[in-house]
Amino acid sequence: VVDPWGEVLLDMNLDYPSIRTVDIDLDRIDKVREKMPIIQHRRHDLYTLMSPTVIIVGIDDKSEEKIRWGQIEITTSQIFFRSTLTMGLVNKKPVVAGHVLLSPIRCVERFCQLNPEEINDLFQCTQLIAGKIEEYYQAKSLSIAIQDGEYAGQTVKHVHVHILPRKPVDFEENDTIYHELAHHDKRKQGWRQEKEMADEAKILRKLFYPDT
Repeated sequence: VVDPWGEVLLDMNLDYPSIRTVDIDLDRIDKVREKMPIIQHRRHDLYTLMSPTVIIVGIDDKSEEKIRWGQIEITTSQIFFRSTLTMGLVNKKPVVAGHVLLSPIRCVERFCQLNPEEINDLFQCTQLIAGKIEEYYQAKSLSIAIQDGEYAGQTVKHVHVHILPRKPVDFEENDTIYHELAHHDKRKQGWRQEKEMADEAKILRKLFYPDT
């Protein structure tokens, strides 16, 4: 008996007919099938499919699963949004209230390494989430940025879009926000604890999963 990931659950290793039974968790099968990277395994040189809409995927916020994000690991509790190819996560060191991040689920360091479907989904999700964030934080504008590479200020080696809700005179000089983006995670103070991040993600999750 082999599960959908290829893990052998039962191998009698006999050369004669025999019968054994094994318990099968149907809920686990559903979860495994949902997470299978079918789209990532497609050959993009053969065909490309662009979805005209964002397909929102459920999040198991009680899961303790670790997710690779560049050179670090994050927990599911920090994720507030997920589509077939993109995830939205709260920031460990936000520049302003509501400063969130969007990343492709596949671990990709540079923007030019994304495939067409990932680019399409990432920007559709950016548009969707930006609108919700601006409304929730009663902002008047948004700053949306990608730090693509070391010399652009990227520290986590995983493509991510910054969405920052903006309000009147939140910075004395408007361009100061780009200086803050480049240096905010270099300072030792101001890092948030996991519980604070999980609490924020739980609140933001309701913007996209109102029945949870």
